[in-house]
Amino acid sequence: MKAFTKPPPLVMMTLEAVNVLLGEKPDWDTAKKVTLNDPKLIDKLKTYDKDNIPEKVLKQLAKYIAKPEYTPETVGNQSKAAKSLCMWTHAMDTYSKVACEVEPKRQKVAELNRKLDAANSALKEKQDALQKVIDQVAALQKKLKDTNDE
Repeated sequence: MKAFTKPPPLVMMTLEAVNVLLGEKPDWDTAKKVTLNDPKLIDKLKTYDKDNIPEKVLKQLAKYIAKPEYTPETVGNQSKAAKSLCMWTHAMDTYSKVACEVEPKRQKVAELNRKLDAANSALKEKQDALQKVIDQVAALQKKLKDTNDE
């Protein structure tokens, strides 16, 4: 992709979207000089903090994702390498949308688990107190039996 002086439009669009996610300027010069020359690009993509994508970045990315021609298949017709990057940008977009839906549910589960733990703790205390009373009753019944047997 670096070899392109003027890349095909979908390759350029893909690298602009990647640059948006990586916090770089979304243009071909930056993509060529910074993004594509980064020897750790693959590692950056693999370890990208997908759980904390700023809303501003997601809005910028949405402009690319919304374009009907911006699909991995059509990008793949122009460049196989760009197809993989396009798939990654789509994956980040999808993940962020799912995460937004799931996060409140995760928090609700955590809250309910805290309540369950508290209820189980209270139940354990009551069961321990009940066992103490049962043991005392058993001791008194034994004492009564022993007294009656004399």
